Amino acid sequence: MFTSEGRFPVTITEALLTEAKFNETDQNAFDVCLHVETEDGQSGDWTGEISNNYGMGTMSDKRQSEITLITLKKLGWNHGLDFSKIEELVGVKTTATTKASTTGDNKTYYNVRYLGDGNRKTKLNANDIAKRVAALNSGAASSDVQDADEVDLDPTSVF
Repeated sequence: MFTSEGRFPVTITEALLTEAKFNETDQNAFDVCLHVETEDGQSGDWTGEISNNYGMGTMSDKRQSEITLITLKKLGWNHGLDFSKIEELVGVKTTATTKASTTGDNKTYYNVRYLGDGNRKTKLNANDIAKRVAALNSGAASSDVQDADEVDLDPTSVF
């Protein structure tokens, strides 16, 4: 079990296909369950659903199968919906992001919410940032702005 929220380096130690945990209406649905462990022995399961149900929130336009495959691709999976080679994921090193959840009897559990980069955004380099700041200052699109070494930025300007 994980003992806190955070982002941890992990290794996938088990890859299983199981009955769907949260889908009781679609008899064809199933889950991809990946057990992960840290070097110091903390562990947990990430579960992705394979079904035609739609996701929620920002993923409401994607089916659960698509959402699960997005995560699996981050882990190096390139077999689509052919799960006959699911065990190839065992040994993959990645990151796990855990979040706390509290049960009705006030017990707190730290569940694996994301594998791979999770909800972390793509890091921008200094040139991208300078172009965006210049575009914000001028009202132009960042693609229309010169590279940072060609732009004279006024660090005191406010947009």
